[in-house]
Amino acid sequence: MVNDVAVDASGNVYIVGNTASANFPTASPIDGTLTGTGDVFVAKLPPPCTALTFSTYLGGSGALGEIPRGIALDASNNVYVAGRTASTDFPTASPFQAAHGGGSFDGFVTKINAAGSALTYSTYLGGAASDDIQGMVVDSSNNAYVVGDTSSANFPTTGAVLDTVLGGASDAFVSKLN
Repeated sequence: MVNDVAVDASGNVYIVGNTASANFPTASPIDGTLTGTGDVFVAKLPPPCTALTFSTYLGGSGALGEIPRGIALDASNNVYVAGRTASTDFPTASPFQAAHGGGSFDGFVTKINAAGSALTYSTYLGGAASDDIQGMVVDSSNNAYVVGDTSSANFPTTGAVLDTVLGGASDAFVSKLN
């Protein structure tokens, strides 16, 4: 299932979704194998969308799998993907948060280089309860902004923040990653 789409200035189409198919079409993948019951897929199709420039799985072995919520591009066509994962072995690279924080889900934010050949960074974002990223954008300075909801009293915060206390069963959050 496709969850989001982005298009660059040259008309290349980038799609993100989730799949439970072990034979999902891959091309020059970072990961060519379905790891859990459902993984994220990220693909780039050049115009007129009759071939794959790259297509890869992205996920861990968690029984509930991963669900992507958004895809964005920066000016250099690096690909940013965000969503939620139930996997304690989701692939990380230069992470802000290296381990799953707990609960059913943690958020994840991943940056893939423009060639689709490597993770520039990939991190969990969450605390001891469930955390779900719902959307994302990337600014002109290549900062990723994600929004979502958290049930974690220890959701990671840094710097000057508006509120550091969980105000009920769940709260909204906005996070910036650079």
